[in-house]
Amino acid sequence: MQAIDHIVNSAAKTLYMSAGDISCPIVFRGPNGAAAGVAAQHSQCFAAWYGSVPGLKVLAPYDSEDARGLMKAAIRDPDPVIFLENELLYGTAFPVTPQASKGQGGHLAHQAR
Repeated sequence: MQAIDHIVNSAAKTLYMSAGDISCPIVFRGPNGAAAGVAAQHSQCFAAWYGSVPGLKVLAPYDSEDARGLMKAAIRDPDPVIFLENELLYGTAFPVTPQASKGQGGHLAHQAR
């Protein structure tokens, strides 16, 4: 939460404030939602809140394939992306298909600006 001002008031608005001349290709990655052994003030889900900020793209992968493909897409994206991970899924093993292990995917082309 310490970087919230920079995310919402700087990164998200750079393209708009520069009349489309300056993009802000950055990925903010972090845990999100409920977590084991923490109090209520550490268990909020920020996806909807960030999603309401114009200029931000919000990603919340479920499994390892989603995380790999969406992170690649986020890194390639010219706009700021919030990458929220479900902390309860840390350490969970997921199967990976041959297509994912060969490097397929990784595009956010269908996202609206």
